[in-house]
Amino acid sequence: MRNAKESPKRADAFKQLAKTFGVAVKDIFWTEGWYDVVTIVEAPDESSAMSLSLSLGALGNVLTESLRAFSAADMTTIVGKMVALEQRRSTFLEQETLRIVSRAQRSRLSPQPSGRGRARVSKLRRPRKGIEVLKNELG
Repeated sequence: MRNAKESPKRADAFKQLAKTFGVAVKDIFWTEGWYDVVTIVEAPDESSAMSLSLSLGALGNVLTESLRAFSAADMTTIVGKMVALEQRRSTFLEQETLRIVSRAQRSRLSPQPSGRGRARVSKLRRPRKGIEVLKNELG
């Protein structure tokens, strides 16, 4: 940072800029490593935060990277939706297994083709025992 001595003044200016977008600056940390400054802000919505970020970037001397954070309550809701999706996936897999079992049963009742087709049918029949076990386990 060329103008490191001015950094605290720039932080105050950033806080004032944030207020114009309705964004509250919770904390500012000066860091060592890849990032020079990390700010923690709270915005009423994502578009306010994005407007602040774009306005800061338009000044030309700052590169920004935003990381959306979630509270414990938000994560509980998110994980709850994830579990619901897992249940839907399980239902889909059960239906797909039943469809495969049904197809295997139909092919067993159909006449056996001769030649190469016969070998292909017998290959399909080998894993059928595993599918029937799955079907019995699923109910």
